[in-house]
Order: sequence, then C-alpha cells, then structure tokens
Amino acid sequence: MKHLIIGILLFLSNASFGQHLIPLNQYGEKITDTIKFHPEKYRKHFFEDNEKSINHYFNHDLKITAMVINLKDPEKGNYLTIRTEYDSLGQKSKTVHTDRINKVNEIHYYENNEIVRKYFIKGTIVTGQKLEGDAITELNRILEECSFEDSKQAMKHVQDNLRYPANARYHREMGTVKAALHISKEGKLNKIVIANPEEVSVKLQNEVIRIWSKYKGKFYPAYDLEGNPIESYFIVPTRFKLS
Repeated sequence: MKHLIIGILLFLSNASFGQHLIPLNQYGEKITDTIKFHPEKYRKHFFEDNEKSINHYFNHDLKITAMVINLKDPEKGNYLTIRTEYDSLGQKSKTVHTDRINKVNEIHYYENNEIVRKYFIKGTIVTGQKLEGDAITELNRILEECSFEDSKQAMKHVQDNLRYPANARYHREMGTVKAALHISKEGKLNKIVIANPEEVSVKLQNEVIRIWSKYKGKFYPAYDLEGNPIESYFIVPTRFKLS
C-alpha cells in the first residue's frame, strides 16, 4: 500500500510538472498542436516578481538544458539577462550575461566547471581569451552572423514578387510570417522553414516560401566566436495586412 501511495504521488507530481511546461519549436516559438508540430524543447516559468523573472528550459527527456534570469526595473524594463546552459550530465557548460543598457555580452564556456573560453562582445567587436593549461590565446575580431550580401536587393525582390494569395485575401487572412533562412558554411541557402506555423495560414506561409525559393541573391555565412564559418539561420518576417 505504501508503494502504491508513493507511486500515485510521483505520478501526480510529474503530471503537475508537465502541465506547466510550454512546448517550443527550435526557433523558440510556442507550440499548441504538439501532435502536428513536434516540440524541440520546453519552457517552464519558474518565478517572477517586480525585480526578476526566472525560466527553465528542458529537452525531450525533461532534463534541464538552460536557466534564464531576467533582472528588471519599473523604469528600465529588463536591463540584464543571465543565461546558464547545462550539458547532458547537468554540468554548467556556458553562461551569457547580456547587459541591455550598455549593449554588452559576456560569454563564458566551461569544462568540468572551469572556464576554458571567455568573450566580451560590444556591438560587433569580439575580444576574448582561450585558456589551455597555462597558455592564454587572446582573441580580437568582428562578430559575423549570416545575412544577405545585399539587403536592398533582397527587399526589392520581395516588393517586386510578393503576391497576396487571392484565397487568403478573400478570407481576410492576415499576420506576420517568420521565415527562417538556413545558410550553409559556404554562404548558400540550404532550406526555408516557417518559424511560426501555428500563427499564420498555410496560404501565407506558402507564398513566403515561394518568394525566398526564387531568390537568386547571395548570403554571408555566420562565423563562430573564433572566426570559423558555421551553419546557421536568420529570421526574415513578412507582414500580410488588409485595410
């Protein structure tokens, strides 16, 4: 009987825990239809008062992957964000301090709870240190994220080719479609994914996919903090509105 009671309490505890989890896709957008759209991660609102809010993030197995603390002020709003990431063993692997007033990021990477790399980012300037035993490698470079090589060309492409789907117009379907453009290490458009599929109609989504599928312009690839090209993506919003 004792084991049965413990089992019921554990079940109720897990069920209660699950009810407070918010499913998210890989772009951090909230998911409501978890059958059609498989969650990549979960967010749990842990605590909030007038001075701070705390959110926890979990993977498929409900193991914690990150904790985000936002410090806030009635006049300044959120002025400091502290994000701590954890590896599969639950050890701290990375911390990011974002000063929203001075627009400065401080990033630390950890191995066995020891800092092995640290970076300071202000604007697009990255300075940092890579620690290997007693050796310290100084870093100083420009932060580069994937983007259009010619943003004016990209916007002109949208203006010249975007069409409001007739059926969507007839049913007065509106909204902002967020397209995630995935860029390879070589600067090529690998794929187009709609980041917020539950918020806008399929007709509008298909039009945005059609537009970017036809785009012939070039892209800059993203680079990591040490200057190596990496695969990444950036979000391009397209707004559909009827008067």
